[in-house]
Amino acid sequence: MESTSNKPEHFFLFITAIFFFSIVVSAENCIDFTIPKPGTIINTPYCTLAVEPLCDNIKSIEFRARYFASKTDTGTVVTIGEISRPPYKQIWDIKDIPNQLFTGVSFLAEAILKNGETTGVRREGVFFAHQKTDCPLVKFNYEYSGTKELELLKDTLVINSPRSTVTLLTSIYWNEKDITVLAEVRDPLFYANMSKDALSNMGIEILIDPDQSRKPFPNKDVFIFVVPLSGKPYKIVYKTVYDETGSFKLIPQSMPYDYTYSVTKEDFKGFKIYFPIPKQVFSDKIPKEIAFNIIFKLLNEKNDIIKVPWIKGSLYETYSPYVWGTVRFLPKPFIKNKILLGCLFFVCGLLITLLIYKVASFFHKPRALNNFEKSEAEQQLFVRIKETIEKRVTNKGFTLEIAARDLKMNPKRLNKMIRKFTSMSFQNYLMYSRTEIAKERLRSSHSSEASIADACGFQDANELEKFFTKFHKTTLYKFRNEHQVA
Repeated sequence: MESTSNKPEHFFLFITAIFFFSIVVSAENCIDFTIPKPGTIINTPYCTLAVEPLCDNIKSIEFRARYFASKTDTGTVVTIGEISRPPYKQIWDIKDIPNQLFTGVSFLAEAILKNGETTGVRREGVFFAHQKTDCPLVKFNYEYSGTKELELLKDTLVINSPRSTVTLLTSIYWNEKDITVLAEVRDPLFYANMSKDALSNMGIEILIDPDQSRKPFPNKDVFIFVVPLSGKPYKIVYKTVYDETGSFKLIPQSMPYDYTYSVTKEDFKGFKIYFPIPKQVFSDKIPKEIAFNIIFKLLNEKNDIIKVPWIKGSLYETYSPYVWGTVRFLPKPFIKNKILLGCLFFVCGLLITLLIYKVASFFHKPRALNNFEKSEAEQQLFVRIKETIEKRVTNKGFTLEIAARDLKMNPKRLNKMIRKFTSMSFQNYLMYSRTEIAKERLRSSHSSEASIADACGFQDANELEKFFTKFHKTTLYKFRNEHQVA
């Protein structure tokens, strides 16, 4: 939660990473920053800095950095080290420094010349993403376009409010036309006739990364929708600029939002926002997952505007797609498909007489024992079978005959028992179990497909691809691209 001024453009005062050092960086310099490059994202607990000398009269070079400590938006300046002879290279231990997102870290290399003069070179727009970040996953359902009430939706996020008397709620749904965000603030102290200035600074901001690029800063493919309580909504996208002086800037571009929305306000109750985002915004296709954050902008007891995000952090982290939550849209339920339901009822109407006849015939015949009932002994046996297969599932030479020998069973009986419990043969069940192991490795590692195939017991990557496609209806590449943990 961050306090801001009453100007709607307040946030944009922060979007330029202004260099912080007092030294003047000359265009005619004696050193040049070579590492890290602009835009580098560092995922390791160490950051390497290096400069190249451009003249011979260098006495020493000092490296300094500015970063943001946890839970604060105030920068911390540190001296990393001083080097008196080539190579001018420094390794900075950053394992105890929090992730540096949005504006990133700023560096200064200051050269002290033999004649006593100083000159420096800077590097901005370097990002730290070495600390593990758990992005929450929430799932939302299909709903008909135009639904405006949270009460009609099953899934609702409750966001912790700075005041106990205020309740912040939000939900999202999708359909063939749009993705809709509903937000509701229940506040018994709210007045609908506040000043326009106050209302124009209150409302919500909706932050969406439709491709889940998860960059440390919002790029041109990330949308931020600002929905005020007074005035029209607008969309913001960012242009990333690195210039020859070493500076980094995020330049916002504001565009009007020309689609249908609604804002309702009521004294002593609060406000509601209905904000559909049409599929045209997403290149005419509703994504199955998005990275998402929402920020409520409210008045506190001192009549200052405060920002209350779903995904909390410093002001900069709140606007970083790297930490936003993941919203997954569940498939459209069958009961929501009117055409399919109509066809189903039509077919059922034609078959109803036959069904009644079959049911009546069933009750007039003596019931035979169910051949597919599974006895307790069979269930215990299958547990032993399953445990035996799991122990040797990654062994390439594992066969039905070996499993039968281990279990002291006839191979045909073993195959029959597996088919009875899984509807699969021994071979298919073995391959299915191996693909389940492969799924976890595809999610959690960057190993090659050939390496994963070998570790899971497949002969080669082609065999893994064949059975993975057969059982999971997708390719290894698509599965890894959609589910791999960053």
